[in-house]
Amino acid sequence: MWHIFADRIDDSDTISKRNGFGHKSGMPQAERPRFNLRLTPELKVELTKARRQSGRSMNAEILAQLKLVFEPDPTLQLAQNLRPLFDKLEEADRDTLLEHIAGAVAILAKGIRSK
Repeated sequence: MWHIFADRIDDSDTISKRNGFGHKSGMPQAERPRFNLRLTPELKVELTKARRQSGRSMNAEILAQLKLVFEPDPTLQLAQNLRPLFDKLEEADRDTLLEHIAGAVAILAKGIRSK
């Protein structure tokens, strides 16, 4: 297992040299709670891939992933709530519904990109 301090280490296993670790949270480093975290090598690899793809530090990636657990995406919640109803539809109706949903998502994405 990898043994890391989640707020002080990056994917190269070196302690960060940056000063003012709490600059984005608004809290000085000394006031931020620390959590000693042990990871399996496989989980560390997955976090490292996600970190590189997102461009975040390892700590920021861990926090972002944890936030998803405690503050799930409302669209995911909607999909989970609609799933039982979707499963009761006949295949042709499911296909039609998916086409409409895809169209709605495309329209919403245009609105997000234009802002």
